[in-house]
Amino acid sequence: AVVSTQSGHYGRGNGQGTYYYVNGDTYEGEWNNHLRHGQGVYTYKDTGSKYIGAWKEGKREGGGQWIHSNHKYVGGFANDQPLGEGKYVFNHVGCELKGEYILQEVPQANEEDEEEPLIITVPRWRSKNIKPLVTV
Repeated sequence: AVVSTQSGHYGRGNGQGTYYYVNGDTYEGEWNNHLRHGQGVYTYKDTGSKYIGAWKEGKREGGGQWIHSNHKYVGGFANDQPLGEGKYVFNHVGCELKGEYILQEVPQANEEDEEEPLIITVPRWRSKNIKPLVTV
């Protein structure tokens, strides 16, 4: 049987520690009441992507970086989604794209065949400007 494991100073689900998920993902950082809370790093095993930044009650919240193999997003998060001012950095092509995530309402098909569609709110990226990366 495959089980999740933990290590570190993680008494009663609080403190600093590393959690190893069954799917191979890991979280290393601060905990409160068994939830990711404070600063931490979540690494996705399948893609190698990672989120480095602030957590609140188990969700990405506040400033952070979402790092992928060929780019990263640096900016704000709310309710586990990117939101507000931020930028995408593309080191391999030497540029960054500044902009913001805004909330947008999107109608969804309603499974109960009601006349009104279900409305969900999703973050949408709005680009502002692109510029070359400055190397020092």
